[in-house]
Amino acid sequence: LPDSFGALVALESLNLRKNRLRELPTGFGNFAKLQTLVASSNALRSFLPADAIAGLAALQTLLLNGNEIEQVPPELGQVKTLARINLSNNALLPSLVETLQSSLPELKAMG
Repeated sequence: LPDSFGALVALESLNLRKNRLRELPTGFGNFAKLQTLVASSNALRSFLPADAIAGLAALQTLLLNGNEIEQVPPELGQVKTLARINLSNNALLPSLVETLQSSLPELKAMG
């Protein structure tokens, strides 16, 4: 993705599904209005950086299934607007998803 990607500050929905991405761009911290992020079926090995997660104040749906993610940063539990998440078919330990759900009781895990 181009460096100017982070300048899309009014972005509300982003679908990056099936793009063979290995990492997500660091500009995600600028997307304060982003409500839906779909990045499933890529080759992502890591999650967003902690500072980028803090900027996702409006995020409601996060679909990262079908990647190679091994860890969920604890900062994701601070995104109180998050209502739906799918982390299935990753390298995650089930206990990590359970920990996230305990931080966000309204969260519905999909998949």
